[in-house]
Amino acid sequence: MNTKLKEITQAISAKHLIFIILLWAIVYNFLLSASFNNQILRSMLHNFPVTSCLLFLIFCLLFYSFIICLRVNGSNPNRALVILLPIALLLFWPAEEINISIAIPFLIVIATQAIFYKILLCEKGIFTESNPPKEKIVLSAIIIIYILFFSLLSIPRFNAFAVFNPKDFGLFNQIFWNTIHGRFYLNSTYGSHFAGHNSLFFVLLMPFYYLFPHPHTLLILKTSVLAFSAIPFYLIVKDILKQSSALPLAITFIFFPFIAGQNFTSAHEMGFAPLFILFTYYFFRKKKFIPFLCFLLITISIKETLALLALMFGIYAFFKKRGAVWVIYPALIGIVWFFSSIALISHFFYLYHPSSDSAWYLVYLKKAFLEQNKNGPLSTITYLFSNSNLAHWPTLKSAISLFFTLGLAPSLLSSVILLGLPELFVNLVSSNSNMFSPYWHYSTTLSCFILIGVAEGIKKISSFLCGKEYFKISEHKLQSLLCVSVLSCTLIHSYLWIKFAEYKLDAVYVRQVNEALALVPPDASISVPLRIVTIVSSREKYSIAGPDPSDDYILVDSEAMQKELKTGINSDYSEIFRKDPIVLYKRK
Repeated sequence: MNTKLKEITQAISAKHLIFIILLWAIVYNFLLSASFNNQILRSMLHNFPVTSCLLFLIFCLLFYSFIICLRVNGSNPNRALVILLPIALLLFWPAEEINISIAIPFLIVIATQAIFYKILLCEKGIFTESNPPKEKIVLSAIIIIYILFFSLLSIPRFNAFAVFNPKDFGLFNQIFWNTIHGRFYLNSTYGSHFAGHNSLFFVLLMPFYYLFPHPHTLLILKTSVLAFSAIPFYLIVKDILKQSSALPLAITFIFFPFIAGQNFTSAHEMGFAPLFILFTYYFFRKKKFIPFLCFLLITISIKETLALLALMFGIYAFFKKRGAVWVIYPALIGIVWFFSSIALISHFFYLYHPSSDSAWYLVYLKKAFLEQNKNGPLSTITYLFSNSNLAHWPTLKSAISLFFTLGLAPSLLSSVILLGLPELFVNLVSSNSNMFSPYWHYSTTLSCFILIGVAEGIKKISSFLCGKEYFKISEHKLQSLLCVSVLSCTLIHSYLWIKFAEYKLDAVYVRQVNEALALVPPDASISVPLRIVTIVSSREKYSIAGPDPSDDYILVDSEAMQKELKTGINSDYSEIFRKDPIVLYKRK
């Protein structure tokens, strides 16, 4: 036997063998879970001889990989274990619950192991400051690819009438359409967008929509803004870590499920927020007051609830012992904007008398803090704990996953998480279970500060562990390992948005609907089923599953809908198009 191999074998202790067995058990558990959705795996695991050979092969492969890592790393078993550790990522992939190729998690694990290997093997590591222009070129390429990738996913969904929350998407598109045609912020759902939210920020996007007045513009705009948010995040991380480990964390940010998921939602205000929130924090960190104030004003104009973020910046500046202007101006701006927004929303709410859905959260809080408070503060607290997300463990569990499930526990070591507390509080006391879903827009602000907190947490962890006997690696290499670990943890949770990108195309249905809509003039009002709302929202007026007394046309797409509307359709409308189940009626 080779002398070197003998030395390596002798260096393997019982604890190393136990570690390998644990990793072997993780792989076996993953394959067992995946067999529920994979016919080939199910057939293999039902055969005892084949299963035994497969498990033995996996163990031999793990043990051989450990030996190779030992030989390369100078018989350092701890480093060899670190290189094998990414196999634990398989624990986060719910193979039994989703029907996505198991090749994806294995590729993530292998890529992570290869990067770990490179970091520990190279003298300087693979993320260095020796060539920053190259790193910026890579980041630019990733941003461009990101925009193309998510645009090519979201636009076909739109064309297939498979948009997430079509009611909201139609509402936002109609706001833009009516505004560029002289009807400022008007929509058919609530009368005015101000009856629900104060979002003057949309004015900044109007020129783009004016040039290309189509819902696709909103999709591409939102994806582009999300992609470019990697730039301020990259700058923030560079300033925190003082190393070039910023690139993995910048990629982490834009692929974080609660950020990446915004590419599939409606063109909601908060989908555009990360870019401006991050630049606001970046200039706060760099102590550049005028740019900070400019971006803060843009940020609060996105949505009224971001006024609480401005207030929190003032409080945060106080704890950071900044000057009076850093404390007073943000706090004052936040307070004034918040109460002005409440007054504005209340005015338009009573002016247009929309359904309570338009300002549902204000209605809920009013009931909780004003109506319930008649019997004292205790009744308000009891009401919130009985009706809010605080009282529902599944939703609360999703909130906790923001910090832990994605491997982002280091964020808890940072004080910057305080800036995300207003949104966290708002979400926790809400009665809406979607507040912590990656498909919705309610956790974008919190996500920004969680991920900034991760960078600061990594800085503290690497400073503490640097030079410890266990690792014997430089602080920079340790930071690189931790940054790549966070990126891998985020990518392994990509199933949260990948499964949302799936949709079924009913080509016949789409063709028939488009044929029917071709007969409707652009300036006519029309009633349509919910899923078609986004297609007809580029007009002054429409309604959902009418008929509204003022609708010029009615489109139905099912026999059930025809029966439901039969009386109104027969008396007031005549049929002008029919290709079952699509029927179009015109007012007589």
